[in-house]
Amino acid sequence: MENLFKGKFLHSVDHKGRISVPKAFKQIIGKEARDLVILKGFDGCLFLYTKSGWLWQQQELQKIPLFVENARRVERMLLENAYDTTMDSVGRVKIPNELLAEVNFGKEILVLGVSRRIEIWNPKDYEEYKRQTDMPIEQLAEKLFPGWGSNA
Repeated sequence: MENLFKGKFLHSVDHKGRISVPKAFKQIIGKEARDLVILKGFDGCLFLYTKSGWLWQQQELQKIPLFVENARRVERMLLENAYDTTMDSVGRVKIPNELLAEVNFGKEILVLGVSRRIEIWNPKDYEEYKRQTDMPIEQLAEKLFPGWGSNA
């Protein structure tokens, strides 16, 4: 079974635009090659994928019908902001300058494990995002999966 990313960690960005990957995530990445893909994600964060995670995501993107305009736009917007990167021997990942210019990172970042991807946030932006989208998890689950877990 595939190891999935989970957890929340506060880290810093160094003067060269590198972030340290949390130890728990290094262990998952280390089981694969250290080749990664980083891109501008949703809601103001960056997405970081292992190669296998990215291949899975690309396969999902390819399921979107080409004849739907918004599908083409989403695919373009994701892929034009995607970059190959690597994790160095001490577990750092360089964020491309093009992406650093797109996000509002200070010295600290929040690193979240979200299943097959890692999300990289400005901590203040993440708190604001949570405040604006605050809803109990039960309500969110019911909206996404009506009737899930019921005996009906």
